[in-house]
Amino acid sequence: MPKMPRLARARTHTWTVCKTLVRNVLVPFWLTLRLATYFRFGWLVKFAGLIGFAAFLSPAFLRIAWFYYTDPRVKRDVVYGSAPRNRLDLYLPAGCRYDPDESKGGAGGGDDSGGVSSDGREEGGGRGGIRHGQTGRGEGEEGEGGGEGHPPGRPVIVFITGGMWIIGYKAWGALLAQSLMAQGFVVASLDYRNFPQGTVGDMVADVG
Repeated sequence: MPKMPRLARARTHTWTVCKTLVRNVLVPFWLTLRLATYFRFGWLVKFAGLIGFAAFLSPAFLRIAWFYYTDPRVKRDVVYGSAPRNRLDLYLPAGCRYDPDESKGGAGGGDDSGGVSSDGREEGGGRGGIRHGQTGRGEGEEGEGGGEGHPPGRPVIVFITGGMWIIGYKAWGALLAQSLMAQGFVVASLDYRNFPQGTVGDMVADVG
């Protein structure tokens, strides 16, 4: 195949750069100027009201954010599949302990087995184990439910956030999870592939 002359390649490169500049800089700038022509004082008032409303709610948001990032019972970004968004947050009630070392070798493999077993041991191949009991060892101890031998398991609630199939973040479930874990539930709040990273079938496969 004959090579393109140097002058032709330079022209093609210049034309490509110009089109990219117009599409990504000049067009957004022009649309912003057009939008500015519709500016009204009422918009400024509404924007100020929105800022005030956010400031009024900020103490509650900051409280939940502090809980989410500092509470040792919240295990963030636990891998449950091979896709980049296959991550979940675990909220553990008192007496439970998550052992991430048990997840080595199988956390990213997409294995759907695993979870919380009635004796506090890992179920399935290679997932991190959730141990139950006062010390979290899960064997030969008396848990909160009493009895001999292995303490009973905990009920698990999986929180799947919505977002029109295009947005969503697992931390959105922190407030609900905080309330549920106080009642003794293990809560898993998970992310899953959304559009355009995946189709509806991929989303169902992630959370199924």
